[in-house]
Amino acid sequence: MNADIGKTIKQIRERRDLNQKELAKYAGISNVTVCKIEQGVLTPSLKTAISIANVLRCSLDDLCGRSQYSRNSK
Repeated sequence: MNADIGKTIKQIRERRDLNQKELAKYAGISNVTVCKIEQGVLTPSLKTAISIANVLRCSLDDLCGRSQYSRNSK
């Protein structure tokens, strides 16, 4: 799960044209934290995940790799 959420955060962050430093600043966390999350070394707390989702303008489901379409197809 760690690596999956990290990869997803990185993909969305890059689509939003943000670097790690900008994401960290807007989410109120350190650049090191963003780096570790994206590498799968650190699992974000719920509070951190919510902050990241808000900055990236996406849902927690999006960060976890769950989309409305995949939930409806089961």
